[in-house]
Amino acid sequence: MRLNTWSWLALVLLVLPACGTSAITIRGTSRMPGVDGRVYIENAEGENRMIRVELQHLAPPARLESGHQYYGVWFRTGSHGTTFAGRLAYDEGSRTGRLAATTPLRNVEVLITVERQQSPREPSGHVIVRGRLN
Repeated sequence: MRLNTWSWLALVLLVLPACGTSAITIRGTSRMPGVDGRVYIENAEGENRMIRVELQHLAPPARLESGHQYYGVWFRTGSHGTTFAGRLAYDEGSRTGRLAATTPLRNVEVLITVERQQSPREPSGHVIVRGRLN
């Protein structure tokens, strides 16, 4: 039996929700409005979730703020405060950034900031992307 393109698409759309994977589209803030991206949320072991962030059209961090070299990804909740999820792996040639992290948190606001340090203790005020995960 041979499936055409539409049949494959329908099959994928039926199977993805069963896998527990969902995605949201995120856009840059006024500090970097050209940024586009997706955040993928997937159920992981136990109560954890795997969060994958993929961004496109990122300018080098130093172009936004002098002396800044990194992009930080943060998870913020009303009950747990703000947690550093990790440093976005930035590729200057393709102007893309990626991060994968696990978290047990729900109803999370994802913040992506420009940072001076690789592992900052708190987010800088330079938020370039913001999105809400449920």
